Amino acid sequence: MRRALPFVLVVALAGCGGGGGSGGRQVVDPSTAIGLSGGTEVTVRGYFAHQPDALVPRMCTALTGAYPPVCDMPSLPVSNLSKQAEDGLPLTRDRETGGRWTQREIELDGRIEDGALIVE
Repeated sequence: MRRALPFVLVVALAGCGGGGGSGGRQVVDPSTAIGLSGGTEVTVRGYFAHQPDALVPRMCTALTGAYPPVCDMPSLPVSNLSKQAEDGLPLTRDRETGGRWTQREIELDGRIEDGALIVE
């Protein structure tokens, strides 16, 4: 039994490698996603922020310490996200400014085109 335990642990850990994701998509952070070639299907894991004066929301690996928080650079523009889908995200909203952001990392599926995440 002692010899079987290390084998079982190795087999179990082998199935925990990164690179899997929703539907076989690669899970990446926003900084990595920016550099991927066009058409690459990914799941981006990071913070989400949408400022009222911004045309599109953004995903990033960290939010600034400002209030309301905004994405620290580099950040990944997010397009094709419907208002209904955005409203379904776990967002904190600032009533005074209209800024919206996540307090924890979230995942969005899509493809990378011209340095932006096109949500599918």
